[in-house]
Amino acid sequence: MKTLKLIFAVFLFVGLNLNAQNKLEKKDDVGRIAICPVIGNIPDMPASAERMLLNKMGQIAAKNGMASYGNRFIMYPHITIMSQDITATAPPMHAYNLDVTLYIADNMTQSIFSSTTISLKGVGKNPTKAYIGALKMLNHRRPEVKTFVEKGKNQIIEYYNSKCDFILKDAESYLVE
Repeated sequence: MKTLKLIFAVFLFVGLNLNAQNKLEKKDDVGRIAICPVIGNIPDMPASAERMLLNKMGQIAAKNGMASYGNRFIMYPHITIMSQDITATAPPMHAYNLDVTLYIADNMTQSIFSSTTISLKGVGKNPTKAYIGALKMLNHRRPEVKTFVEKGKNQIIEYYNSKCDFILKDAESYLVE
């Protein structure tokens, strides 16, 4: 009888300490959206600045719980050099004023869900360092970036909610009976 009580106590103790494999709750629609940062051909952009920009966009997506690689939804930039000057200081420095426009889009339908333009300034010993100095100012904490991401998420949900019936009909047409 003591053995039976001991076995029962062990099972009870082990049973109380067992946890389910997944404690996470089911994500809502916004939590399911994942965005892949991509960079196309940006004229006059140094390769090191391109890598930094891709990294910054990845941080923006990751800090907003949306990071992904190889996804339907993308974040891509367009950069306009507003001014490029050489300062009259000793030693001379390069100064850049950039307008960076970020877009959140559907890569399949080419629909743009959100965009924002951020003006950035950078100074450096050479053009590449000035370009990188400007891109360092692109940050996930900026209010315009937060607004841009939230609007993108909401627009994606709204788009698919409005097109849900058509998407389901299209999907059903591919089913083979």
